[in-house]
Amino acid sequence: MVNNRYANLSKSSNIASAVIGDLVTYTLELKTAKNAAFTTNGSGSYIEDILPDGLTFSGTLSSSIPSGSGTPLTFISSSTNVDGDTTVIWRLNS
Repeated sequence: MVNNRYANLSKSSNIASAVIGDLVTYTLELKTAKNAAFTTNGSGSYIEDILPDGLTFSGTLSSSIPSGSGTPLTFISSSTNVDGDTTVIWRLNS
């Protein structure tokens, strides 16, 4: 969980312990202060999520705004390094 003055980010999973072949669904929840903008010199703000060894990102994701319209996240990339760690990156749309 990440907390700061303007935002709280938490991550949860649909199962506590996975075995090979299980489908694991992670939920990232971002709560922001009203009217908070996430831009840095016009480049935007990003969420970088490093998955545990052995997990493969399926490429399936969705994002929603509970009260409003638009798409809060844009998928940027997913890559796996030689150690088996998969990094998934999203951009926060403001």
